[in-house]
Amino acid sequence: MHHFDALKNDLIRIVYDAYDLVQRSLLMAAAAQPEGLAVYSSVFMFRSWEPPKDLSYKMKRYLNKKTKFRFTSGLDVTPYMHLGEMYIRFTKGLETTKIQLAELERI
Repeated sequence: MHHFDALKNDLIRIVYDAYDLVQRSLLMAAAAQPEGLAVYSSVFMFRSWEPPKDLSYKMKRYLNKKTKFRFTSGLDVTPYMHLGEMYIRFTKGLETTKIQLAELERI
C-alpha cells in the first residue's frame, strides 16, 4: 500500500485481488508484458549480502567523493527496495546516507 499510495497521480495503479478470477486474469496479463517493462514488488529481503568487487569499488569512490563516510569496518552497507527502486544504505553509528543503485553504477 505504501507503493500504491506513492502513485497517487497514476491513473492505472491497481492492487489486484488474486482470489477474484477476473482480477487474476488481469494480473496475469500485466505480468506477461514485454521484457523491459518495470514490475515492482514491495518484497525484497536479504539474509546476508556481500557486494561484488566492482560494486565495492564504486561504493568506495562514491563515499570518498560525496560523503564523510569511509569504506571501513563499522560501516553497515545494506541494499533495500523503495518504491520499486533499489538503493544502498550506508550507516555508521547514528549517521546514514543512501544512494540509488542505478546512480551508483554510473560512477
